[in-house]
Amino acid sequence: MPKTKEQMIPGKRYRGYGFINEYKEFCFEPEQTGAHEGREKSVCVRNGVRVSQTQKLIIVKFNLEKQDDKSAYIKRLVQIYNTISKIIREYEI
Repeated sequence: MPKTKEQMIPGKRYRGYGFINEYKEFCFEPEQTGAHEGREKSVCVRNGVRVSQTQKLIIVKFNLEKQDDKSAYIKRLVQIYNTISKIIREYEI
């Protein structure tokens, strides 16, 4: 069953360095300032993959450690793809 959005105040900050996203989950995000404040909303951070959204885009961020073997890159990218597909199926984005 996908998680649905709840009525919350977008971008409202709570004590500390975290906030509660539209899915009522506590997320950590550095405070944004300037003209781009509040444009990007965090959805989920799992297994080193961060998914956020704007009005028109789904943004996926991840780090890929350098490897000696090229097949290790492919193995890690497949793991990242599996994590991303699970997040997209689980959340109503």
